[in-house]
Amino acid sequence: MKTQARRATPRRGLSLADQIRRAATASGLSVYRIAKETGVDQSTLNKFLSGTRANIRLDVADRLFEFFFHPPRRKTNAPSLRPAP
Repeated sequence: MKTQARRATPRRGLSLADQIRRAATASGLSVYRIAKETGVDQSTLNKFLSGTRANIRLDVADRLFEFFFHPPRRKTNAPSLRPAP
């Protein structure tokens, strides 16, 4: 199942947490769907989005930011310029 385009524009003056919360609300996606698409624990995500949990780990914030603010990358046959981990 393909997910709809979900690109959002980061806003100046808002914290990263607030930007992620706003993008999640604006996306119209359920917490379950966001958790499934990003690999973030659903309970953690729900607490964070509802404000019960004030912060999240950096790797979790990074996954959520990538999900909401960067369009999905298309796979190509071109070689990657990034070094392998």
